[in-house]
Amino acid sequence: MGICERAESNNIPLPNECVKVIMFDPPFVISGENYNESAKGSGFISKRFTAFKDFEELKEMYSGSLKEFYRLLQPKGIVIFKCQDIVASGKNHFTHCWVMQEAMKMGFYPKDMFILLSKNRLVDGRKQQHARKFHSYFWVFEKRNCKVNYE
Repeated sequence: MGICERAESNNIPLPNECVKVIMFDPPFVISGENYNESAKGSGFISKRFTAFKDFEELKEMYSGSLKEFYRLLQPKGIVIFKCQDIVASGKNHFTHCWVMQEAMKMGFYPKDMFILLSKNRLVDGRKQQHARKFHSYFWVFEKRNCKVNYE
């Protein structure tokens, strides 16, 4: 096996099936293309963390990462995938549902899921249109045939 100090999550320079466990905590904020140019005091969550321009860009990164993790994992290997549901452009995106469906398409079995409640709450003061998301999901996917028919 090799050593990888830094790489994009969709292109990791390691050989096939060389890893037993992967923990993935990707960015989840969607802020449009010009969030860095927003007025002082606004967009502080986007400026503090990495942000995507839209949900399609997030899905592309997550999908590419899952595909790469499948390549890297040994049979019965585990990936722990942290995600959070979000509101972008006034729309709810139930990311945790999309992640499960995408992982299953690639051949992962959704073995378990944990929900972590946040102790700290970042609020930006804008008018609220949807319920605040104060929790994250930790999916546990296994590289094996799915044991349950979810259709």
